[in-house]
Amino acid sequence: MLLIGQISDYFFDELLEIYNSREIDSLLRIVAKEILNLNYAEFIVNKQKILAEKDYLLIVEIVKKLKKNIPIEYILNKCEFNGLPFYVDKNVLIPRQETEELVEWIKKHDFNLALDIGTGSGCIPIAISKYKKTSFTAIDISASAIEIAKNNAIKNEVHIDFFVADINSYEPNKKFDLIVSNPPYVTKDESIYMHNNVLLNEPKSAIFVENDDPTFFYKTISFFSLNNLKKGGMLFLEINPNFFEETIEVLKKNKFVNIELKKDLNNRNRMLKAVLN
Repeated sequence: MLLIGQISDYFFDELLEIYNSREIDSLLRIVAKEILNLNYAEFIVNKQKILAEKDYLLIVEIVKKLKKNIPIEYILNKCEFNGLPFYVDKNVLIPRQETEELVEWIKKHDFNLALDIGTGSGCIPIAISKYKKTSFTAIDISASAIEIAKNNAIKNEVHIDFFVADINSYEPNKKFDLIVSNPPYVTKDESIYMHNNVLLNEPKSAIFVENDDPTFFYKTISFFSLNNLKKGGMLFLEINPNFFEETIEVLKKNKFVNIELKKDLNNRNRMLKAVLN
């Protein structure tokens, strides 16, 4: 028999070797909400109640998987992005807060035709389309990712035109007002600073770029955008803060002007906007 309030001690006893206290507290809040249907205040109020056996067994299984460095989002097959529910599994990157900030920036601009390159779970076009009337196309090289993105669009009741495509061969039949991408930008050398739950589970093709060419995907995207953006069209990118100057130079070489950098909540140069001249 376990009381609801004892779940906290159980989490810390089992997970402290892998996660820090702040991370464990966050995991505890997610599990309380998803398994017990309790927000944190309700969790505290109900801490003397006996935990139902079925919930206890579920929580034990979740902790076992967390100890194997499996992200909670993959365990539950769900995450929240920009206030919306998304299905995620190992075929797609787990959406990050920095990308939410990129979405909020884009939502402040006016445009009709838009393209998301490397859509993954579909979080960027879905979150924008939910709150803004626009026509979005989204592509990804992964067929599995596109299927997940399609289902997430249905879940969130928005229409996106999804295609399995590589921008090296993709030939759209229209030019866009806006192109957005959150491409792989972490160099392999930077992986030493990453948590094992990322390294062991999330798709490496969606995260890493070679050390000797950290702007590779920005070169490809900017060249593609040169031919597929309308004149005066906007390009929005999530970028590696360690290579923001190099990324800006890539865009300048491809006729982009009015380049704006935007910092994330950690005060790092994480996003940029450029206009095709």
